[in-house]
Amino acid sequence: FGDLIPESETAVEGTPRAMVVNREANRLAVFSMVYPHSLPEDHPLRELVGEQSDSGWHYRVDAVSKITVFDIADRDER
Repeated sequence: FGDLIPESETAVEGTPRAMVVNREANRLAVFSMVYPHSLPEDHPLRELVGEQSDSGWHYRVDAVSKITVFDIADRDER
């Protein structure tokens, strides 16, 4: 792949698994896995994939996929 030079660093939710760049559209997409059991108690995703009972949270899935899209138009050309 040659030498990779970071342009910036941005935190994404979950565990990143893949990254795709569309240079024509100036967009970058990061595919990550989000694990509901590790989310904060007040996170809205918890209620979408699980339910709380007297014994704690019970989830229908172990993980969900999340796609985070970044606009990369405003960067220095190298």
